[in-house]
Amino acid sequence: MEYYRAVWTTPNYLKASTSWTDIADGGSRIDRGYNECGLAQNAWNISLTSPGTTSRTANITASGCSSDDDDDVIDFGPLDAPAIARTCTWYLSLPGDNPINNADIRFKSTTGLYFIGSIPSGCSGRYSIEGVATHEFGHAFGLNHFGEQLPN
Repeated sequence: MEYYRAVWTTPNYLKASTSWTDIADGGSRIDRGYNECGLAQNAWNISLTSPGTTSRTANITASGCSSDDDDDVIDFGPLDAPAIARTCTWYLSLPGDNPINNADIRFKSTTGLYFIGSIPSGCSGRYSIEGVATHEFGHAFGLNHFGEQLPN
């Protein structure tokens, strides 16, 4: 997966450079296979890179997914409750197979929702941006929530 970063969408309360480093680190937990399950590193043989920034936004609305545009974009923006982040994944329709065509990720832009680095004291109702990124990159690579069925 090669994704573009819409850095200009980073909320003011977050330091952009640190936020995007933590987002990349969250993705590397999927890419490099960092896990607590005893799986070998890169057991899935996947790759995650970012060639840079973009002026575009993810094709994600506050309430759901928009249309596929063949670009993988990560941004911050509005999302309806209870979502704190959302991944939209589009699949190719091929006979006997449905490989992922592309995926966009949006982090909710609500002020104070995320923290960077170590857990701040009195942390309630806030989330590690790296941890949320790991979760969302899992969706981008085709993992779903436990008990939900994948398209193929």
